[in-house]
Amino acid sequence: FVLGRFGFEARGAGAFLAGMGVVSAALQGGLIGRLAKKFGEVQLVPLAFAFLAVSMAGAAFAPDPYVFALCLLGVAIGMGIANPSLSSLASKGAAPGRRGSVMGIYQSAGSLARVVGPPVAGLLFDRLGPGSPLLVSSALVAGGFAVALASRKRLA
Repeated sequence: FVLGRFGFEARGAGAFLAGMGVVSAALQGGLIGRLAKKFGEVQLVPLAFAFLAVSMAGAAFAPDPYVFALCLLGVAIGMGIANPSLSSLASKGAAPGRRGSVMGIYQSAGSLARVVGPPVAGLLFDRLGPGSPLLVSSALVAGGFAVALASRKRLA
């Protein structure tokens, strides 16, 4: 994507990914605990999904690398909030005797998505254009946002 859109080679793409990693690590390494205590995971998940959906759609249309980097910052913030919040909700929602199996299924689903996602994204990229994987991802996360909003009262 960054090669076709902005002419960046592997080093430039790596810099974007490294920046995302630093932001996500900072959130997951310390800030998420404070955010969860203040707002609760049930409130954080829709916020995270909103960051993700808007940022992914924005990245698909970013006119320059600076706007793209800003959108990736939003993706990193969204992922840094969503991942630990969803994991916590899965753990808290499981009966004590089933927590291990629930967490195993949760982790397996994430692994499956990381296996299936890249080939599907590649197919979308080739068939529908460079921004299509970001737009499809944005639409899927927007659906998750709607479900998270609808589920807040039930989970609270």
